[in-house]
Amino acid sequence: MSERKQQLLTSKQMAAADHYACDQHIAMDHLMERAGERVAAAVERWAQGPINVHILAGPGNNGGDAFVAARYLAARRYAITLDFLGDEQKLSPSARAALERYKKSGGKIREGERGGREQQTALAKTDLIIDGLLGAGLNRPLTGPMKSWVHAINQAEKPVIAIDMPTGVSGDSGEIMGEAITASQTITFFRAKPGHHLYPGKSKVGELHVEEIGIPDRCMNHLAVNHWQNHPSLWQTLRARESHDVHKYQNGSVLVIGGAGNLPGASALAANAALRAGAGLVTVCHAKNSPPHPGLYAAVMTTEHPKESQWASLVTDKKIGAILFGPGAQPNTATKKIVEEITALPCHICLDAGALTAFEQAPEVLSKILQAAPQGPSILTPHQGEFDRLFNKDKQANRLTLAQKAAKDTKSIIVLKGASTIIAAPTGETIINDTAPKTLATAGTGDVLAGMIAASCAQGLSPLKAAACAVYLHGEAAKALKAELVADDLLPQISKLRGQFNGSEESGEK
Repeated sequence: MSERKQQLLTSKQMAAADHYACDQHIAMDHLMERAGERVAAAVERWAQGPINVHILAGPGNNGGDAFVAARYLAARRYAITLDFLGDEQKLSPSARAALERYKKSGGKIREGERGGREQQTALAKTDLIIDGLLGAGLNRPLTGPMKSWVHAINQAEKPVIAIDMPTGVSGDSGEIMGEAITASQTITFFRAKPGHHLYPGKSKVGELHVEEIGIPDRCMNHLAVNHWQNHPSLWQTLRARESHDVHKYQNGSVLVIGGAGNLPGASALAANAALRAGAGLVTVCHAKNSPPHPGLYAAVMTTEHPKESQWASLVTDKKIGAILFGPGAQPNTATKKIVEEITALPCHICLDAGALTAFEQAPEVLSKILQAAPQGPSILTPHQGEFDRLFNKDKQANRLTLAQKAAKDTKSIIVLKGASTIIAAPTGETIINDTAPKTLATAGTGDVLAGMIAASCAQGLSPLKAAACAVYLHGEAAKALKAELVADDLLPQISKLRGQFNGSEESGEK
């Protein structure tokens, strides 16, 4: 799959793509006609014969797409009821032309400004609803008749095909703007939007279809695209172990620093995962009074924490390419000191769990430490609670913007874990991973992910690509199990999946 197909466009970028097409002498009327025809085709695939269709058309170009779909379906003998929420005189020229063509074909419209009882009565008679009210550009809560229709549609519990974005979902952030339509399918055009893949909006999208309507791919060269949906095409394949003279250090050496606490299993999971993810050498560095967990793989080496300020010697001796610290660590002063010392070393750093929560009362100190890291961006892997305590004191809802800001402020890669994981870089780039199953919501799976990220860094991937690679394979490993799991179950799956995507055609590499 082409990397270009993984690009996600904001509402402003999509508008710019439309304008570029017009500049290339592709009329907006033509784009609208193609979009409406694609919506009608989706209805035909779903219905497999004429049915009663209730169409809601809004005041923008989404309404224009709905008028075109109504005309196509009426010509195929579908029974159409069309409610229009808007002012015909304020429609764009293309949407107004689409409405006139619908009327000339014999189509009728009703005024959508009607009460709840009438809405419920009308929707009860239909087989399918087309949501053409608002598109991806919504940036404020719904009010008035629009909100009333959204509520009535959800109450009707009928199948819904949404045009571009279910009404009530922000296409840029996936936020629910008060209330949103729950669609069975969403038909969008040219490129998907971040809100299609970010929860809670993703839960409203249903089955997503991205349709081509004639916008040239070359317009992407004129857009500063910085959002992607995660996919193997985004990150290079890991180094294949095909040469007979490859030695373990060429496959990367990872140091996992265990905490001085009662959670040695966390660092063991991380170290085992790093080995399974292809690191040639993994060492667990444990505190003197916290011996390694008995479940640690025999191939993993162990050593004790060095004396203060002697981490550099250990890194040099073990030829360390990436350090992971945090799983099992206590959020205390000693942990802060280790973070400060290891981030000054010339190797990739991944911080998780205790290494992050140690700075809850002083996030600005963590930011200052990370900004000075010599080896480019460190990688932070907070879950939502850890992230909020560090970077979201006001509990704002827009996770995407918050993750981007945290990445910029810390000059680090932020892996904000969740049902849709956001991987944000200090450059503003973000990769959204929304394919992981809910079975990952169990203890220890984050430790496994952190170990995989460290291994990917040690093998030569950039921090951003290492995070994207590990997050994707982590989710795929969980999906392969197809049942409830414990973190240990993921480990053998990691090796299988790494082989599948290492040089395979699915990775997008040849």
